[in-house]
Amino acid sequence: MAESVQLPHSTILVPERDFSMKQMLAFVTPLRRLTILDGAVRSGKTAVSIYMWINYVIERTRPEDKLLMVGVTEDTLYINVIDDLLKYTEGYSHYNRGTGILTLFGRKIICRGAPDVKADSRIRGLTAAGAYVDEVTKIPEEVFKQIMARCSRDPGSILVTTNPDTPYHWFYEPYLHNEKMIKAGRLYHLH
Repeated sequence: MAESVQLPHSTILVPERDFSMKQMLAFVTPLRRLTILDGAVRSGKTAVSIYMWINYVIERTRPEDKLLMVGVTEDTLYINVIDDLLKYTEGYSHYNRGTGILTLFGRKIICRGAPDVKADSRIRGLTAAGAYVDEVTKIPEEVFKQIMARCSRDPGSILVTTNPDTPYHWFYEPYLHNEKMIKAGRLYHLH
């Protein structure tokens, strides 16, 4: 497990691993309404995003808040993200694969797969205080719009990872290059 440091106002999880300067920049930057980490395979975006998510959950959410984690499938979400998250937070986390519920520092996180547009029905009705989306460009646009709508409880931040795809992908113009959100400080993009 990574070292936990008690500060006067909160606790943060400090990574045991060496991060690059770009990873450290991402790690110390507070999550915005939409925080996007994109980069090539093996660029380290998932490793740093896990620590960013853990600290968001610890510092910015309340125990009664519901949170959401989404991947292409629940299995890929587990393989890509949850397995390492459980190692980093051993003793403070538990994942029930049968229900898709991850408990992290007392917070309930609903984990779902989104292989097609029908997946939006699995998150409808949820009011969440934040979401983590693994490989956002691999899930349907309709599902991502539903995630954005569901994260309506303050602070409502959404952290996404992606590998660069074609610039004609559904995610690029409305989200990755959204000048209005960037100017308002509601979007942070690290490539």
